[in-house]
Amino acid sequence: YRVMPRSKPGQMYWSITDKFTVRCEADNMTDKHNQRYSSGNYFVTPEEANAALQHLLTYLDGLRNDHRETSSLIESTAL
Repeated sequence: YRVMPRSKPGQMYWSITDKFTVRCEADNMTDKHNQRYSSGNYFVTPEEANAALQHLLTYLDGLRNDHRETSSLIESTAL
């Protein structure tokens, strides 16, 4: 368990969007900002956000490859 750093109210932070891009926004301590912080989608530097995005994309790419391999295996055994 690790406590993540948080920007001071009004300061900028970065998060990953649903389109897999990094965005910068001022933390106004609204529910939206609190949710991002609580879920771990909150970074105090753009470098941290970009590193997390690359990790996420690598993970998702691995899932796609696993799915392709499983699908090919199922198809070849069904013949």
